[in-house]
This record gives sequence, C-alpha cells and structure tokens, in this order.
Amino acid sequence: MSGRSSKRLRSSEPQGSVKRPNQEQDPQPVSQLEKAQELFREARESKLYNKLLDLIRRRASPQESQACYSSIFKELALIIIGRDDIPVPPSASHLWTFLNLCNPNLEREEWEFAMETLITYIKTEDEKKPTLQTPTSNPKPTIKELVQTAWKTAYVGNAHELLKGAMNAMYQNSFEKPYANFCAIIQGSGTGKSRLVDKVADSVFMIPMVLRPTGGRSG
Repeated sequence: MSGRSSKRLRSSEPQGSVKRPNQEQDPQPVSQLEKAQELFREARESKLYNKLLDLIRRRASPQESQACYSSIFKELALIIIGRDDIPVPPSASHLWTFLNLCNPNLEREEWEFAMETLITYIKTEDEKKPTLQTPTSNPKPTIKELVQTAWKTAYVGNAHELLKGAMNAMYQNSFEKPYANFCAIIQGSGTGKSRLVDKVADSVFMIPMVLRPTGGRSG
C-alpha cells in the first residue's frame, strides 16, 4: 500500500465549494458539487471502492485500473464541463484520488481535495482539447457520423427482449414443425433494425449478415 492510507475516522459529505484555504480558484456551482457527491455516493453503493482497493493490492496494470474508473470519470466530466471526451487520467497519479472519493470514511477536507484534483485535471485537459462542437473545426456531420453517434447512445425500449423471446419460442416450435428456424425483420431504413439485432447480440451469440445487391445502400 506504499505507506499511504485512504481511511479516516470521520465521515462528512462536503457541501458548497471545493475551494481549499489559501488557493485562488473559483468555487464550483453548488448544483455541480451536489451532482458530483451523488455520483460518488452511488459509486460507493456499487462497491467501486472495494474494486479500486483490490486493484491497488494486486498492483494491477494501468490499463485495468483506468478501465475501472473510466465510466465514473466521464460522468464527472459531463457534470463539470458538459463533455465526456476528456482523456481518462493515468492511474499512476489518480488511482488513489478515485479511491479517496469512493471512501465512505474519508474526512470532508480530504474529499474536497480529491474532488478539486479531478476538477483541475478536467479543466486543464478541456483547455488543451478544443470542443468537437465548434463550427470552425467540425462542419455539419455526415449521415455516417450521425448514425455512428446514435449507435453509441443508450438503447431505448425493450424490443430486443421481445425479439429474443420470439427467437426462443421459434426454436422450441421448430422441433414440432418442419420449418426452417429463421425470420425476417422488415421495416423502413433508419428505424433501428440493425441496432435491434446488435442489442440482442449482447446476450445471444450472433453473426450478423446483410443480404442485398452489390452496391446497394438502402435497407
């Protein structure tokens, strides 16, 4: 553990600014801090603290460590500056920061210092990397870019569960009737057919194929 300890005797959730004494830094809006507090409160409930502590004890690789806190860092960056494309901070300098923020027994001053460290990192990287939304650097996105962006958003609805249930029912009925075990998914372009199949593939082994004439672009 390198002689460092992340546990303290008193627990107190920070309120208001994360500004430390003798430091000239503008305080974060209270609403942002409240959202950040709630974010790490939920992380504690999800046992992220134990996972991070295990990484330190095992001396896990930087890649494994960063992957562990990558998701919560991106959510924090969205809260602080409204973007999630900031590079994930290296584990060598920030793994203990995330551990402290997830520690339910940390003193208020230490929690504020850890949060301030991350906020400073986020704002510094934000200044280095221009936002992707500036008109001069990013003209109107192409259809391909819009589709790729939409594909990365959270899946909405339960159509994938309905399709999986239909597939299971079809498989069971195939033993009783002499029919091939396949079906067609028919709908207009851009309505989510491929995304639906891709979502089902999260829980069912699948090799997707698109059958259409060479050079075809629709469907």
